[in-house]
Order: sequence, then C-alpha cells, then structure tokens
Amino acid sequence: MKNILDEAIEPEGEDGEINSEASVNGDEESIPSTTDVLKSINTSMEWIETQSELNI
Repeated sequence: MKNILDEAIEPEGEDGEINSEASVNGDEESIPSTTDVLKSINTSMEWIETQSELNI
C-alpha cells in the first residue's frame, strides 16, 4: 500500500517547475494534487474521530 504523503510529492522539472506527470519504471502514474491529499487526510481524521466517539 502506498503512503499517501509519498504520492503527494511532485518532482521538479529541469526548469524548476513542478511536473504535472511522473514516470515510474517507464509507466506514467497520476499524482494527486495537494488539495486532494489534504481532503483525504481530513476525511480519514474525521473517520478516526467518529470511531473514537463510538467506542466510548
């Protein structure tokens, strides 16, 4: 399973700009935007909080 934070890292291109695509072993792989990663983390935190409240 991939670490969500690893997926959020966007490599810099030769000109210093962020690449919109990355190549892994020759295969193009989509990189989620920082906003998508933060939304996912927020959703996970809300789920954990809900589970904690249910286990009281």
